[in-house]
Amino acid sequence: LGMLVDVSHVSDETLADVVAVSEAPVIASHSSARALSDHPRNLRDEQLRAIADTGGVVSVNFYPRFLDERFARDMDAMDETIRAESDGRRAAGEDAARVQEQAAARRAALLAAIPPIPLAVLIDHIDHIARVAGIDHVGIGSDFDGISATPARMEDVTALARIAHELIERGYRDEEVTKILGGNVMRVLDY
Repeated sequence: LGMLVDVSHVSDETLADVVAVSEAPVIASHSSARALSDHPRNLRDEQLRAIADTGGVVSVNFYPRFLDERFARDMDAMDETIRAESDGRRAAGEDAARVQEQAAARRAALLAAIPPIPLAVLIDHIDHIARVAGIDHVGIGSDFDGISATPARMEDVTALARIAHELIERGYRDEEVTKILGGNVMRVLDY
């Protein structure tokens, strides 16, 4: 049909259905490795291999909540604190818009207090997927437009060269880094 099927936001069952019937490469445009961080948005090793079997690509999401279980726990605690505070303000009759405004400010302050995860954790996810699915089936899917935090030293697109540097430091060859930084996704788009 000329459609690219993305499984990053689907359930495990839907992902299994998609790879079972797909005749073209499937992508996970912004997902990470569940073996390293047990979050439902991340993919299990057998799912990584299943996507690779379609010829597809898993592009690693940069959101620390998906990359690191400690960070996820800290964010869950932050969310619970904000929810409780907001519920109390609403129960006291405060204006809903004011409660939402205060919650956003409180969230920003609490998020700034959570220590960032090291860039190495992001690279661990890329490395894991490359080892499990194969070098031809891993990419980057930052999700910069949808995340509220990033790993240390990955604040925006200008920092992407740091991924290349870190991968080379881990022994990846230039052509492998090129595949990870976009070559694999371009291959799927050209399918």
